[in-house]
Amino acid sequence: MKLKFRADLKDIVIFLIFCVVLLLLIAIAVLNLNSLATEGIFRGINPFPAFSGEFLLPTLVFFALAMVAIFTMVSTLFFEREKGFGITTAKKSKNDGYTKLWEEADMKKDYGIKKIVIKDDTYEAGGFPVINNGKVAYVDDGENHSLIMGASGSGKSQSFMKPLIRILGRAGESMIVTDPKGELYESCANLLKEKGYKILLINFRDPEYGSAWNPFSYPYRVYKEGNFDKANELLQDLASNILIDPNNKAEPFWEQTASNFFTGLSLGLFDDATENEVNINSVNLMAETGEDRIGASTYIKEYFKSKGELSPAYIAAASCINAPNETRGGIMSTFRTKTRIFSSQQMLSEMLSYSDFDMRDIGKEKTAVFLKIHDEKTTYHALATIFVKQVYESLIAVAQTCPNLKLPYRTNFVLDEFANMPALKDVESMITASRSRRIRFNFVIQNFSQLNKVYGKDVAETIKGNCGNFVYLMSTELAALEEISKLLGDQKPPKAEKDKPAPPIRPLFTVSDLQALKEGEVIINRFRSMPFKTKLTYDYKIDWGKKHAEADYVKRDSRKVETFDLKAFVNKQKESQGVNVNPSSGGPMMMNNPFMPQGPIPGISHGNAVPTSLDDYVKKLDEKIAELEAEEAAEKAKMEQEKMNIAGHSNDVSNITVVPLKEKTEEEIEREISDILDRKTPPKENKFVTQTPELPKELDEEKENKFIAQVPKLPDELEENLENKKKEEIERPKVNIDVDSVVVNNTPTNENFFDDF
Repeated sequence: MKLKFRADLKDIVIFLIFCVVLLLLIAIAVLNLNSLATEGIFRGINPFPAFSGEFLLPTLVFFALAMVAIFTMVSTLFFEREKGFGITTAKKSKNDGYTKLWEEADMKKDYGIKKIVIKDDTYEAGGFPVINNGKVAYVDDGENHSLIMGASGSGKSQSFMKPLIRILGRAGESMIVTDPKGELYESCANLLKEKGYKILLINFRDPEYGSAWNPFSYPYRVYKEGNFDKANELLQDLASNILIDPNNKAEPFWEQTASNFFTGLSLGLFDDATENEVNINSVNLMAETGEDRIGASTYIKEYFKSKGELSPAYIAAASCINAPNETRGGIMSTFRTKTRIFSSQQMLSEMLSYSDFDMRDIGKEKTAVFLKIHDEKTTYHALATIFVKQVYESLIAVAQTCPNLKLPYRTNFVLDEFANMPALKDVESMITASRSRRIRFNFVIQNFSQLNKVYGKDVAETIKGNCGNFVYLMSTELAALEEISKLLGDQKPPKAEKDKPAPPIRPLFTVSDLQALKEGEVIINRFRSMPFKTKLTYDYKIDWGKKHAEADYVKRDSRKVETFDLKAFVNKQKESQGVNVNPSSGGPMMMNNPFMPQGPIPGISHGNAVPTSLDDYVKKLDEKIAELEAEEAAEKAKMEQEKMNIAGHSNDVSNITVVPLKEKTEEEIEREISDILDRKTPPKENKFVTQTPELPKELDEEKENKFIAQVPKLPDELEENLENKKKEEIERPKVNIDVDSVVVNNTPTNENFFDDF
């Protein structure tokens, strides 16, 4: 039988006090009921006469009955029954599979929780407050990350963020805070200055006020220190945050190629520009002026070709600069759209052109950085994400050089509107690796759906699972409320009465409970702990001991933006190589053109002068052509003169010696032809006959006259035979005669004769 009762000592004391009070009430009731029944009067509230005489037994009987009834109903709230007999004050078992809401005493004893007195000038512990009554606070001084969820207007700034910054400031810890409205900077900056902090304001709302930050500064210094791969990685992060929209469902080729082109230009700057010229304005200028022509090529092509095809800069930019014109136009359009906004605004452009602080000092000395960004639009959120990632990378690098791989000053990221910023690359590994380096993250979001949208469900679950503290203020997202209700667990149901169904299991906090939290109330769920519900005092109600005026915004001195001149750099390179760099010249393409002679052009006298442009070459060529035309005209005139001389003597036949021909009979002629046709000749390959250009008519007439002058007149019979053969030739179809054929009396001797019809 389960007659052994287990209860906490506190519960036993409360139960005993309850029993005494119940006994006194029953005694008063017995006395007055008897007096009213017999005498009709009320005897008062003195219970002690009931413990003597005739009233003692009824008093004890009624007390026993009341105790049995009450014990049956409420014993489960005070006792746990186990097998055996007796009673024990050992703690009740917690391994019953249900959740119990923690009390303040439980939270105060939890690991990492330390007490601070609000009015103290300095604190020995720092972290977000789990208990804060305005005078004393208990803070989480451990290395846990925190996820704070609160809808707009739920009091995040008053209950969590402002108290956290003040506590960290008095504990001497560095911090990086996203501050959309600027209220955190205004209310806390002077306190931090008083505590010896270096204050940095990265102001994207009003860029002329605050510090200057060049997103290229840290990668550039890493590059110059010889860590080329790390610098390339930082540049890729920078490029992807500016140029790639993770929510864009269109073809990713354009943004990805534009991002690679951005990385290539940046690497080129790191090699060839001065530190002051390395900025986003130079990147934009290189992209614009690089499209200008230098002979048959462009400046941007010649620039990257000079670096070699195996250089990281060329590899990154090659897919853009070598793309077809239409494709390159689309890439450049994407590039300009994404980057021009950062260089088209004068104040922002100046702010991003140089850095007036060293990012690596944030972990080496007490530093507070406030990122003032727009909350009504996301235009500059990418820059905030880049800054956070670069600070994290620099802190890890600093920690690697410190004893025990830990930062001298613990650094806290307080990231309001975390789910509205572009995704932090490798955020899972950031959360995991940072704890051991004394880096803590506090992610402030409005609901889980934002987190899922930016990081995807899997990464969002990883973020939630690696945050040791979950703080719920308020939400209207049903899915989030249901998830939180399940996360907080179920409470133990009361025992079922005899012959009745068991009561249903009820969540410790239902969706309705979560929606009904009062102002200032929060629910905190920590690793290895039960849920804890508390009320945090708002910042404006807390007496911090000393009040500080609101911080002013300091205007930064104006500074000229220095840029890298790509065209001048390329021209200087070509001049140093002795290559013509005039934009109108043939440019570098003239150097190895296979259609141009590799040396002095024949007929052009170079002397000591070197042509400086294509116009000079054309002029020289025109002069040579004119010279050749003059020579040709002189030759033609000479030939005309010779023709006239021949024509003048064509009718003078007195000096011509006529050689008599040997007369042959027709039978002899036919026999000779037959012998030739019967002769075996080796087959020869047919060749295409190239048409010979027609000679001028005057030359044909000249040759004809010359032939007539030199050949004597044939006999009449032979002449008649020749004319008959001409008539037969006219009547025959025309054939193409091979070059290798032998023709006798207009008859081809080639065996392939008939193939030519």
